[in-house]
Amino acid sequence: MYENENYRKTGEWALYEKGKDFLSKKNVYEETDKVYRFYNGDQWKGVESGVISPITYNIIKPIVKYKTGVINGNGYGVVFSPNNFEDARFQVKMSDLCSKLNEYTSILWENKKINAISRDILKDACINSEGILYLNYDVEENEIVPEVVNKTNIYYENENNSDINDQEYILITTRQSVASVKRLARKNKELGLNKLTEDDIQKIMSDNKTKEQAGDYAKEELHNMVLVISKFFKKDGHIWFKKSTENAVIEEERDLGLKKYPIAHFVWEELKGSARGMGEVINLIPNQIEINKTATRRSLAVMMGAYPKLVVDSKKISNPDSITKVGSAIFTDNQTVDDVRKVAGYLNPATMSPDSKSLQDELIQNTKDLAGAGDSVTGDVNPERASGQAILAVQQNSEQNLTEQLIRFKDFLEDVAGIIFEMWQVYTPKEGKRIIIKKPLSEVRKEEKRNNFIVGRDDDIENMEENEKDQKGEDKEIYVSRIIDKETIEKLKVSIKIDISPNTPFDKYARETALGNMLNSGHITFEEYAKNLPVDSVIPKEALMNIVKERKKEEEKIMNIQKMGEEKKAMIDTFVMDKDDSAISDSSSSSALNDVLLKSENLKGMNKNMNNLGSMGNINSNIKEKQPESNLNLSPSKIHLNNF
Repeated sequence: MYENENYRKTGEWALYEKGKDFLSKKNVYEETDKVYRFYNGDQWKGVESGVISPITYNIIKPIVKYKTGVINGNGYGVVFSPNNFEDARFQVKMSDLCSKLNEYTSILWENKKINAISRDILKDACINSEGILYLNYDVEENEIVPEVVNKTNIYYENENNSDINDQEYILITTRQSVASVKRLARKNKELGLNKLTEDDIQKIMSDNKTKEQAGDYAKEELHNMVLVISKFFKKDGHIWFKKSTENAVIEEERDLGLKKYPIAHFVWEELKGSARGMGEVINLIPNQIEINKTATRRSLAVMMGAYPKLVVDSKKISNPDSITKVGSAIFTDNQTVDDVRKVAGYLNPATMSPDSKSLQDELIQNTKDLAGAGDSVTGDVNPERASGQAILAVQQNSEQNLTEQLIRFKDFLEDVAGIIFEMWQVYTPKEGKRIIIKKPLSEVRKEEKRNNFIVGRDDDIENMEENEKDQKGEDKEIYVSRIIDKETIEKLKVSIKIDISPNTPFDKYARETALGNMLNSGHITFEEYAKNLPVDSVIPKEALMNIVKERKKEEEKIMNIQKMGEEKKAMIDTFVMDKDDSAISDSSSSSALNDVLLKSENLKGMNKNMNNLGSMGNINSNIKEKQPESNLNLSPSKIHLNNF
């Protein structure tokens, strides 16, 4: 590995130690453990409390949960827009492609749990000032692999600049098992990515460099672990990569082909001259400590003076052990019952000043209010006593304190989307980029037929078409894959923005209330009300849509019955008119008589069928047939149509 220097440290390790010394001077490691302890309620670490049970009023966690909840309460969607204005025809063509990329990105973020990872990063930033996301790329899957990085595991070349892409290099450290690192070293050796010998690989040993890991539990490890350093640095206009341990280069430097670091970070609050900013918790800790101390002092005061205390003269009691036993008799020496008060008595409880409770309540309330997380915005409001609009107004006014964080989080998501798109451009293989989108099943069938994709019997195809509707009667949507050729995705330029849609419980409540008011006032129909309810509304949208569909089915049945009735009525009227004309013109004709009798029988059968339509009414026919010697007399007045 190194000539005659088996234990020479790698250059990456020297940079790591330099960054570690800087963060140690800034108390980053100590403060990281401290803020997470206080958030999780471990707020008396290292304190000797004796017989007193320390009390913890954890106000930090609800403040953090509220602030992160406000930002997480929104829906975020990535929107790619074509930016190839120099080629008008290509620009128009790419609009449809960007729509597909937007849909694919939504599916990708769900499959890769990027939304959940983003929430973890937001929480890390709120607690510990900074949340970091590293995007790796799986060339076999041809897709990104997101990884969360702790604040204490990343080292910047310039710790005074928060712009990631202005850094000359960035180090990311991880703790990995010795066995896995050795396997990786051997694999890279076979691929020609390092120059290690087997002896060099065997010298990769475990270490105890756990002091800098975030969290108390991370200080202890179950298996033999070693610190691995991944270095990202700029060279020849691209981002390069190198991986090392303390004494071995696991992977020699190689060009990633990217122009931006595959790293994005979110800073909770900007701190002048710091790359890492400042979190919410660190400044709440002094107040939290005082609140806990005040509560514990009050508890001790109540313990010492709030209850009456028994005082006895043990010399005048023959069985002093019985004093503390329930129901036991107490025997006195040469004392009468009248003099018992001279032997035993009680100290009255001391009156405790309300100032301590007032101080505690004031500390709690003022701390929450100054943090922008008072009762009026954290949900401690009865919505039955306040209108939805009033609650929303108070909530939105209080959320102004989080405007900066919301904007920075939006920028963070745009950075992530930009990295993903650049990776698609750089790492898409010659075969093209495969994306997944949703399409209605009926459209897929038509496309398959046009392209002769379906091979089989005609009845198989017809059966598939019959199943294109789901149980709700709607067109099924299925996932289908599409290929974007490499040349197109490389040529495509995009602008990226994040669409934000409010999605808090109060926002849903306000929307549902507004729709309900419009329904009650007659401005919209019940069907319009059901269709416009949010999918995740408190009122079950699916149940209402089922009601609408059932009503439509009943209406269609009624219309069909009415149509059938009208057709039969028209047939009867036509028959009667024809019969009258025929009887007048040729009343003595036997052939006419037979024709009349035949039509009369048909009319009776028709009446019988119509009588079965009980829901719409009955058609009763009362045809009195008289057959004189010379002619047949049928009058229209003898035919009755009921309920039509």
